[in-house]
This record gives sequence, C-alpha cells and structure tokens, in this order.
Amino acid sequence: LPAAGDVSAGRTHSLALTLQGEVYAWGSNVHGQLGLAAEKPHPQPRLLCLTSAVEAALEAEEAAAEPAEAEAAEGLAAEAEAQRRGRASRATGQWALRQLVGSSAVVQVAAGHLHSVFLLRTGAVYCCGAGSAGELGDGRLSDSATPRRALLDLPARAVAAGGFHTLALGEDRAVYGWGSSTCLGQLLDTS
Repeated sequence: LPAAGDVSAGRTHSLALTLQGEVYAWGSNVHGQLGLAAEKPHPQPRLLCLTSAVEAALEAEEAAAEPAEAEAAEGLAAEAEAQRRGRASRATGQWALRQLVGSSAVVQVAAGHLHSVFLLRTGAVYCCGAGSAGELGDGRLSDSATPRRALLDLPARAVAAGGFHTLALGEDRAVYGWGSSTCLGQLLDTS
C-alpha cells in the first residue's frame, strides 16, 4: 500500500486514501461497501477505480433525466444548474462529464458500519455499500456496489460516516446528514 493520507475503518471493511489520491479498500464486501461488484471479501487492499464509478453514476443520472428534457422551457435553467454542479446532461454532452471526472480526485474517505463515503475535490459526495437506512444519500433505500452521488445541494468540505448515517460539512459550514433518523435525531437535535 503506498503512503496514505487518510484512513477509515468500518465494521468489517477499511479504506485508505493515498497521497496521490488513489483509494484502496479491503475487508467484507457483502453490501458493496468496497465499491467492487463482486460480493466476496478482499483480505488485501484493492485499488478502486472511482473515476469509472463516477462516470457510470453520471451516465445513470443523465439517462434518468432524459424524460424531463422534453420540457424545453425548463431546459436552459436545468442546463445552467447542471453546469453549476458540474454534472452532465444531454444538452452539454460529454464536456461536463469529462470536466467532473477529470477533477474527481478523492480528498477524503469515511467508512461507516457497512457503507463507504468518498469526498471529491469538487465537493461532490459519493457513497456505496448498505443503503437500507438511506445512508447513501441518493434518495433510495437499497444497497449499491457502485458509488452513488449523494443529493447534497452544495459542495461539501468534509464527510463522516456513522453506523447507519452519513454527515457532510457543507461549504456554508452547516452540517448535513442522511440515513437512520434515530442516529441523526440524536446528533442534529438543536433544541
């Protein structure tokens, strides 16, 4: 394993981020928490190709957005928003996709109980692994071996993963959380 700049340990898996921005993962992969398609465990650190995973996630977002593109009046506003967030859309083609993937160096990793969190240089947050409590932050309640982009409306500065929840420190210095409401209620109760 090359020199690490960040490490994190989950219940049965671990993550390491090298000084060059490469991510290594090892341990159990039953829920896809290593970001690898095969469910088998990996006792030795495996280099993850997150650029491919981010590209696949963006292509899935693009495909899901196709029906909405029929609304031409909203097209320009959606395009501006897509460019602001660095996401690809049909109208921008591959340009925005390459822009995000090209700048997608991971700057922080966090391992939760059975999920993993990756903070990109752009401030985007991607999660994979167990998602039954919403800890992946993409609006679904399902596991994913492919990192999915969390639905955070602004760039994040830092991330943390708990047992069944994820936290992000937004660029506005507010704390955002998703996942188990039991965990979040205890952590984010400001009364």
